[in-house]
Amino acid sequence: MGIVQDEEATDISYEELRVEQPGSTDSAREDHKENHAASAAVILIGSVLGVFLRHCMQEPSEYSYYSYLFPNFVGSAVAAFLKKNGDRFWYSSAVAGLAVGMCGSLTTFSSWQKAAGQLAGPVHPDDTFHTVYLWTQIQMTGLAVGVSGYDVGWFLGGLFDEFSPRCEVKSVPGRHTIKKRMKISFDVLSIVISLCVGGVLVYLTVADTTTLKVALCTGPVASWGRWVLAKNLNGKFQSFPLGTFVANMVASCLLALCVVLGLDVVGKGALCTFIVGFGNGFCGSLSTVSTFVTEIRMLPRGHHSAIYAVCSMLCSQVIFLSIIGLYRLNTNMSKYHAETSCKFH
Repeated sequence: MGIVQDEEATDISYEELRVEQPGSTDSAREDHKENHAASAAVILIGSVLGVFLRHCMQEPSEYSYYSYLFPNFVGSAVAAFLKKNGDRFWYSSAVAGLAVGMCGSLTTFSSWQKAAGQLAGPVHPDDTFHTVYLWTQIQMTGLAVGVSGYDVGWFLGGLFDEFSPRCEVKSVPGRHTIKKRMKISFDVLSIVISLCVGGVLVYLTVADTTTLKVALCTGPVASWGRWVLAKNLNGKFQSFPLGTFVANMVASCLLALCVVLGLDVVGKGALCTFIVGFGNGFCGSLSTVSTFVTEIRMLPRGHHSAIYAVCSMLCSQVIFLSIIGLYRLNTNMSKYHAETSCKFH
């Protein structure tokens, strides 16, 4: 199967999942154009949900290096399920909220690469073999978890499709008008709810700043950025989703900077709270594993998918280790695991 060749993004959003009926292309494109604001609103709601779920899944973990694995598995599975059955959603913006917002924010490429970068950097500087082994373990395990999650979601989507067959809807006079009015009502409702959610989060964060609240406020902004990048860049090259690649690289760079800044922040003050919240929320939501593994599956089997996967992982490591390396030139890296440093998931 080749990658989707469309003017729109290959991000796992509703542009990719919706199915246009023959003879209704112009109408579908017109509705799609009018739904951008509603899609952005639903993405905000989905992103808040995704960040919150990732926080809940990571919080109980005793092993911070591997706390990203289960969220990546679940998010990739849900993304595959949506891809298999996304055409069942008559309200297309809901797919954008679930896929771009929730799945994109639930999974995190930057945290996965941060774990690999930390293990490859200052943990065992005198044991080259052990360092290489740990780095390879993190990379291969993270990739396997994401891909296996996608395969599980695709399998479950197939079962759902088999036991819940699609029914052909007969044309009824006035049905198109009723459906259009319902979509407009849902669009307005989505925008109103998203504004309320955003306002409440900002108010609560200003009143009492916590890591989770900062993450919930910054996550939707990153999801919007990833959505825009995918829409504008993923169609540039047929065999390389540039938008998702740029989003993951920028997120890795920003998270590496957050880690470096957090090394010199003592205690759990407001600055440390913001740095960790920004890293978990904005960087975690800007990067995505669900779309990453979906695109690996969509690209032609062979060198195209391999180049994309390897290039994404290696480039993020070059970025992360370059920033850590510059920091090592001017400070003692024994502080890397100091108790006074900000703690990331």
